[in-house]
Amino acid sequence: MSERAAVALVAALCVLSMAAVGGVTAQTSDWTAGKSGETLTFEPGDGNTISDTVTVTNNDVNNSVDISASIGGGHSATGPGTVGPGQSATVDVTLNAGGSESATLEIGGGGNTETVDYTVRTPAYVEISNVPDWVDDEGALRGESRDAQVTVEEVGGYSGFNGLDVSGADGISGLESASASAGGSDQVTVTFTADDRAAQYSDIGGMFSVDPDDGYNVDSSVTLESFVALPAQFGDVSLGVGFIQFDEPRSAGTITRTATIDVENTGDRELDFGGVDVDSTDFQEVNVVDTPGTIAPDSSEPVEIEIVASTDMGEGSYDFDATVQSSDASVDSADVSETIEVRHGISMDVSPTQTGVGDVPIGNSESTSVTVSEELGYRNIRNPEVTLEDGNEEYIEVTSGVGSTIGSGSSATVGYEVQFDPSADIGSGYTWTFVIDGEGVDSREVTVTATPIPLNLDPLLEDLDEAPAGSEALDQTSGQTVQLVNEMDQRIREDDVPREDVTTVLTFGDGVIRYLEAIAATDELIENGSYDAAQEELIRAAVAYDTMTTYGQAIRDDDLRSQAMTIRDTAGSELESRLQTQESYYQEQLEAEDTAPIEEASIQSELALIASLRGDTERAQSLEADSEAAFETYSTLVSEGETERQQAVNTWGGMQSDIFVSVPGQPLILNPTHYGEFEERSETLLSNYDDAEAAFTEAGETTRAETVAEERSQRASALTIARWSLFASMGLTVVFVVALIVHTSRGMYWYVQDSKESVTGDFLV
Repeated sequence: MSERAAVALVAALCVLSMAAVGGVTAQTSDWTAGKSGETLTFEPGDGNTISDTVTVTNNDVNNSVDISASIGGGHSATGPGTVGPGQSATVDVTLNAGGSESATLEIGGGGNTETVDYTVRTPAYVEISNVPDWVDDEGALRGESRDAQVTVEEVGGYSGFNGLDVSGADGISGLESASASAGGSDQVTVTFTADDRAAQYSDIGGMFSVDPDDGYNVDSSVTLESFVALPAQFGDVSLGVGFIQFDEPRSAGTITRTATIDVENTGDRELDFGGVDVDSTDFQEVNVVDTPGTIAPDSSEPVEIEIVASTDMGEGSYDFDATVQSSDASVDSADVSETIEVRHGISMDVSPTQTGVGDVPIGNSESTSVTVSEELGYRNIRNPEVTLEDGNEEYIEVTSGVGSTIGSGSSATVGYEVQFDPSADIGSGYTWTFVIDGEGVDSREVTVTATPIPLNLDPLLEDLDEAPAGSEALDQTSGQTVQLVNEMDQRIREDDVPREDVTTVLTFGDGVIRYLEAIAATDELIENGSYDAAQEELIRAAVAYDTMTTYGQAIRDDDLRSQAMTIRDTAGSELESRLQTQESYYQEQLEAEDTAPIEEASIQSELALIASLRGDTERAQSLEADSEAAFETYSTLVSEGETERQQAVNTWGGMQSDIFVSVPGQPLILNPTHYGEFEERSETLLSNYDDAEAAFTEAGETTRAETVAEERSQRASALTIARWSLFASMGLTVVFVVALIVHTSRGMYWYVQDSKESVTGDFLV
């Protein structure tokens, strides 16, 4: 670059710099203030000053402006200084409570000035305090007024007031006269008036406005509120019991229950309680136990009563009427009229609930029982049940239950029988739990305990020792059985034989005892000649012998089984001996010549029984067939005899209706024409009686034969008398006829004589 060009460039830069400096100092007048006037009101808590701001906006986008601000009347303002092109800033204004009420803010800059007119208000503010508690708690009685002392405070601290303009304070008066200096207070008597038509708890007063008389029209919202109250009065009066459960025994006679009558005070003043009068009740007694002295407003208190009911009362609803009263005569009484339901209870008792049978020898049984009772006496226990809930059911049995119903006040016995078999754990205690239940009752548990112990063979051995014998074989049978039982006992303790053999050997031994007893009874009856009764004992002996055979063969131990069968064989000879004796006796009876068919049938039946006891089925069947044949012969003869007798009875009945004339109970024949028929029927009747007697005699029915013979004799005597009556009747007839002929002949003679005289006239002489 040339020197001249450089000088020219420097000169140009200088000109530009000078132009820039000249732009900073230029002031624009194109700006505006955000408002032209403002009213500010001091409120409680604002203190002595309040602040405000005025926004200044530079409308010129190229030039700045320096803004200044000022305000008089004891207030102050601070300008923002320079406001850049197109920017805004605020003027801060501080207003003093003690300053003037009116002041003008002047804002200037760039040759332009704007003003903002301020109005400052410092009104009085009112609050109400120290309101008595009754205003909220008790209220004013309806139709009445009540005064309260309250404090009216000026709480702003800026101005006082002299009087209040009250708006919306319905039912409240007295605030209008309040006055106070700034920050001061006044005691005012306020009257609360409850409208006489207002509902309970209707508001008196509330939130309303007061305008203090301070030169400003600024309202304060205050709250002063009470309510319309009612005097003490009875509200709901109810019986606190709906039913009485009869859960004591009927035998008690009476049941006493405590109940309450709940009494409500719906008023807002305390109610002085006076008492309770029971007007009517179906219960035996109703006694007042305790009453409240007073009942607080809007609350309830119980009156405690005691109801005494007879246990004879049936189930159902019973009336209860009572009246509650206040000691204050201005309070109306109140009635309670309700029903009380009587419910009959039901209760099941079980005694004892724990029972035991102690030690129970294997094979033996022990019993125990509990008593189940309905203990109140009003209702039956329906569908009682006894259920095994826990325990081995194999060893216990309920031997007697409770039935379908346990009557009210009655009881039933539940019996339990415990019996252990050889599989039980000897020495270990066993427990069973039974539940006894029924409709409408709580279930009860019964615990039964028992302990199995080794066999107690003493009773069996004593019975064997005392069993009758009478012969060497029977003595041997008894002695060998004792040895068998003792050996089994010893070996079972050594666990040397199967446990099943215990009950088998015991049953075998019991069969031996029964056998020996039956044989002894048989011998005694035979000795006394009672062979028929001896048959029954032989049956018992045979049954016992079969028991010995069955259980002897069932013994699993070879040695014990062999001993048992030896005993059985020894005893068998004695049974056969008695059977032979019985057979000989009945065979001798059968072979007798005068044996009637019925006797033959009975004897054959007894012989068949003996054959059956011997096991000779074929002979028993044959003898039974002979018995049936003999009985059939007997039945035939009896039937024939009865038929002949009935024919004789029928013949006699026919003669009575056709031939006889009964004169004081005696049949007679008065008509000779019946003679031939009489003789014919008489012969038939007597023949029938003779045949009937013969049939009964042959059948062995001696008594019936004698009865028929006696009846025949009576009929024969009656026939003889009837026959003689016929002969007498015939004689009288002949005499009558002869007399009639003589009488007639004499009449004819005199008739002829009279005729002759009438012809000759001799009757005139």
